[in-house]
Amino acid sequence: MNKDKDALLAEKDRLVEEAKALATELKGYLEAPAILAEAQATLTEKQAALTEAQAKAATAQDKLETVTAKLAEEQAKLAELQAEYDKLKDLEDKAKDNVIATLPDGTIVAVPKDAPTVAEKPAVDVDAVKQALDNNQDVTVVDGKVVVTNHKQV
Repeated sequence: MNKDKDALLAEKDRLVEEAKALATELKGYLEAPAILAEAQATLTEKQAALTEAQAKAATAQDKLETVTAKLAEEQAKLAELQAEYDKLKDLEDKAKDNVIATLPDGTIVAVPKDAPTVAEKPAVDVDAVKQALDNNQDVTVVDGKVVVTNHKQV
């Protein structure tokens, strides 16, 4: 009889476990609509948050593109100003040791201040030289003055 009793207790335990499992499954089916409704509400919230985040991202992207375009403009202006500055700085540096001159065609040149210059030649009285030569005289120019020495032999 103990065997039958043990078998019945084991069957009873199995049936209790099966009943618990069925109760849990039944509870899941009964609570499914509430769980589904909660999941759908969460989904709606998450979709709304996603839509809002996407709108913010689009706005941020537009602002970024605007700022990037302005940055490119400012960099172009900076490059122009830097080129002008470099040109003027170069002229300033050259002006320290040179005389800056602008040619009629607009070209700017720098001539060294201590550049060698052609020594000024004394003025020669060309008419006196011509007259002396016409008279068959020897002519020498000394310090810009015409010196007639003697008659040439003809």
